[in-house]
Amino acid sequence: MHFRIKPLSIWALELRTPGARSRLLSTALVAVLAAAACGGSATKQAKASPSPSAVSHPTWTSFDKQAVGFTIQVPPHWDEASSSTINKLLQNNPNVPSDMQTQLRSALANDAIKLYVLDFDADASDQRFVTNFNVIEQSIPSDTTLQIYADANANQLQHLSAFHPPLDQANVALPAGKAVRMHYSLDLSTLRADVTQFVFVHRASAYILTFTTLPDRLDRVQSTFQSIAETFRFTS
Repeated sequence: MHFRIKPLSIWALELRTPGARSRLLSTALVAVLAAAACGGSATKQAKASPSPSAVSHPTWTSFDKQAVGFTIQVPPHWDEASSSTINKLLQNNPNVPSDMQTQLRSALANDAIKLYVLDFDADASDQRFVTNFNVIEQSIPSDTTLQIYADANANQLQHLSAFHPPLDQANVALPAGKAVRMHYSLDLSTLRADVTQFVFVHRASAYILTFTTLPDRLDRVQSTFQSIAETFRFTS
């Protein structure tokens, strides 16, 4: 399938490449679809199982983002980064690397990111990297399907110089509805980041849940990533 797309970079990780100036790229390059013609698809067409039952965790922190159409829960040790809390958050967690502090402040200035939380549990974070999660909401043409949107993003991701294959992409069913799960790695200047995403299309918006950690921590946090995604709900 051929797309004419206009990429919109969403602030997430600062990627540095030798001989090139620093640039901020998205862990998902959100595609604004302009036109499409029928063709092949890179997505695994596995049949999604029936959506699981609604999940709620009474002891978790709930975020009600009705203004942008969703609610979600995270474990108690995950802390939200916002323009009003960032200074206190960094003061209470001095282990956040200085470059990530700069990136966080930049991310919070981007209107597409509707929620940004960090996992400060010792099993998930240290002075090398802080495991984190964000939700992006992006307006899209009303006739854009989940498959078209996910495939366009996958195509862009695989053309990033920092992209490290493979890209594992499959249809999944979550309580909020059908989604596409994406898993891949990005090579940064000093480390490799492991990225798990859940992509939804709901009405005229796309929602991307992005979880970023280090490969050697994935086994400890991936079940939590899944559990958080299962609490995601649309409010309209």
